Amino acid sequence: MSVRTAPVVSAFIAGANLSSARHTFVKLDSSNANKVVAAGAGEEAIGILQNAPIADDHAEVVVAGGSKLIVADATFAIDAMIKSDAAGKGTVAAATDYAICRAMSAGTAADDEIEVIIEKRTV
Repeated sequence: MSVRTAPVVSAFIAGANLSSARHTFVKLDSSNANKVVAAGAGEEAIGILQNAPIADDHAEVVVAGGSKLIVADATFAIDAMIKSDAAGKGTVAAATDYAICRAMSAGTAADDEIEVIIEKRTV
């Protein structure tokens, strides 16, 4: 049985085509705080995208609580702290990295979808 914390979902506008970015990290668009775009490697994401919007469509983002996340790494353990890779997928955060969430299930292969709890902090 999985343990899941209720998500806090905020509404934004997709600042780019995010139709293939469901369950990846997004950040605020630097030119418009009402829009989100894909987060890059090590960037401070605002949360995890829950839908697959095209540009200028409604984007649902979990900013706190539990979510699913697509991971880039082949394997990592439950309780690992996770940061964004260049494609907005989760990867293990190392010392001094900015972590966005904590793994609540283990990843066993690249592109696995795991459960996480958002917990933003420096590792």
